[in-house]
Amino acid sequence: MLSPAKNLFVSIPTGSGEQILHPGTVISVEDKIYTVQLEEENLLTKAGQEVLIYYEVERTFMQELAWIENVLQDDPKAAISLGTSGKPICAESRACYRVPVATKNLSANVGLEKGCKLLEVSQAGFAIIASHSLPKGKLIEATLCYGHGEFSGRARVQSVKELGHGRRRYGFSCVDKKMAHGSLPRGLRVISMAIQRDHLGGSRP
Repeated sequence: MLSPAKNLFVSIPTGSGEQILHPGTVISVEDKIYTVQLEEENLLTKAGQEVLIYYEVERTFMQELAWIENVLQDDPKAAISLGTSGKPICAESRACYRVPVATKNLSANVGLEKGCKLLEVSQAGFAIIASHSLPKGKLIEATLCYGHGEFSGRARVQSVKELGHGRRRYGFSCVDKKMAHGSLPRGLRVISMAIQRDHLGGSRP
């Protein structure tokens, strides 16, 4: 059961079909309708949209079907009211989901460019903002910096989006598979799981 000050994730449908977990907090509950403040800016939300919500119940990661009743605020961060199915199911394969980390001040070294802003991570890959031009499909060496450690390995450019002013958003898929100490696959898993735990375990008092 969700309650005020409970942290959760909302997965909003995308054209690509990818599961991106957007962090939010329950502000209030009234007549089984949850008001949720989302943490990210400029998310596309609309009334009637079906979404999935994720939260923890007794340390178990749960998924529940929900829908947006109303968009209460959308500039720059959305506040939405949600109705739910009331039938949560276990969703413990959480490492496969993409998690936004843009507000966590994490960085990556990609090829010759150092200190690129890390935007998203999942067990399969990551996204950054960089200035160097990289063609789609290029294989490069990448290092993710997290805490006092570094995780390095090979990654392939999967998507490129021009942001203007010499900046580009790159999506990378991890090529390496072995979960060795200090490897890129291990780093992606460590960061993804840590961000999810921190958010779900950090409900406001």
